[in-house]
Amino acid sequence: MRPRGFNRRGFFGRDPDGGIQRFRDHSYSLSDDQIEAALFNWERDRGIFVVVCVGLLAAIPLAALYDVLTIPFGVGLVAGAAFMAVKALVADFRAWQIQQGRFGAPVEYLNHRLPRNMQIMEKER
Repeated sequence: MRPRGFNRRGFFGRDPDGGIQRFRDHSYSLSDDQIEAALFNWERDRGIFVVVCVGLLAAIPLAALYDVLTIPFGVGLVAGAAFMAVKALVADFRAWQIQQGRFGAPVEYLNHRLPRNMQIMEKER
């Protein structure tokens, strides 16, 4: 029961073409309408997860205002918000992959979404 080690190839990309061929192989049997529907669904899911995340965080001061906030309840609200934030990040990553038309690496996605001064750089060997 040991966690798997960090896979640099998976995070920084394992496809020499940036995942274009793998995306084409995966989506060759799908119509344009099906791909657009998948993109819409991932974007919808991202929006739902963000709204639920914000709602859970907004429930903390409301629970304190009505004097029903306990430590386990507060921890549960924060944990639920963190879980929803991760789900929103995954949904946004999937939507980004469809928009790009390739299975891009997570580091490319993060470099695309993060501000310029926070981007991830790989050391030269």
